[in-house]
Amino acid sequence: MREIKAWMNLRHPNILPFIGTFIEERAIYMVSPWMSNGSLPQYLKQNLRVNRLKLLQEIAEGLHYLHTLQPAVVHGDIKGDNILISDSGTACIADFGLSERLAQKSATENSNTWYTAGNPRWQAPELLNAVTYAEVRRTTQSDMFAFGRVVAGEKPFAAIENSSAIIPLVIKGLFPERPSGFGDRLWNLMKECCHLYPSNRPSAQYVVHRLRKPHGVRAGLLAAFRASTM
Repeated sequence: MREIKAWMNLRHPNILPFIGTFIEERAIYMVSPWMSNGSLPQYLKQNLRVNRLKLLQEIAEGLHYLHTLQPAVVHGDIKGDNILISDSGTACIADFGLSERLAQKSATENSNTWYTAGNPRWQAPELLNAVTYAEVRRTTQSDMFAFGRVVAGEKPFAAIENSSAIIPLVIKGLFPERPSGFGDRLWNLMKECCHLYPSNRPSAQYVVHRLRKPHGVRAGLLAAFRASTM
């Protein structure tokens, strides 16, 4: 029910549309359009020459929409597998199972599973280092950290199989290895989004602005994205 409540009223070109629900054998199923191109990693592997900059901008647009709603919606689980690609090649944010509106008052109204969910490869350090329920709640800043991991273009810390071993690295603010061919502008954008301190991370609105500028980050993105894989 959490995912239905968070997702059902969202309307944006870069948010996976919610069609409705149906019940079968006492289980509730959510219905959305079929995304034949699959997830972002799948799409990039099958389409090596796709415009990845366009996809990045679309993801940022979707986050900007969520974060500027009143009250704001935090996605809570941004990663490549939760970005689906439509038939027309548009990136759509999906999977709102960890989402919530910032207006929710109680930090203890969620289950323990909700607080510990999420892959540490994409989780912000303040979430992995939290000691109270209030500290472990996801924020727009933690969404931007996860977006930075997506910007990096590869599975974070891919050489480390045990996800638990990644936690101390993230808490220390260490970055994954820089992908081959990654331009400075793109790498700097990733580092800004994945800053150790949440208050120093850019907003989704700022990132959208940066990606739209013809002589800003955009100038160095295309070559870097063509050389990397998600």
